[in-house]
Amino acid sequence: MNLDQFNFHWLFTILAFWCFYVALKPSKKYHKIDKFLRYANGVLGITCLVLSIWLTYQSNYINNGYSNIAKITLYTCTKDNKTIEQDCEYIGAITYRPYMRELMITTTPLYPILNCPSPNNRCVQERIFVDKGNVKSLEKLN
Repeated sequence: MNLDQFNFHWLFTILAFWCFYVALKPSKKYHKIDKFLRYANGVLGITCLVLSIWLTYQSNYINNGYSNIAKITLYTCTKDNKTIEQDCEYIGAITYRPYMRELMITTTPLYPILNCPSPNNRCVQERIFVDKGNVKSLEKLN
């Protein structure tokens, strides 16, 4: 999985440029209905372009991440401000954004975390930020 992937919505962009082409193409006849259709295509083109920009913004900066639980394995982990050179696993909701170098992991207390083998050990929900370069594997769980 490429965590630096930037998602762009091409469908509405292509529709917008087609509408702009229809609205701006030269025509020898200038009937009232032709003017109206050009105006309508221009408005539709602007609407499609705005929708494309809005959907791109939503998918990359607002709504990006996993709705399900995921298991992430890191090359190294930090515990008590010390770096431990071993594979660490976290299970939780993972949020990533293409413009940031870090992943945000919101751990789930009902699953085994780093120091929580069972739910009865008063596991707490943590919010952890890890560098994308430190990710060894990312597996979506159901």
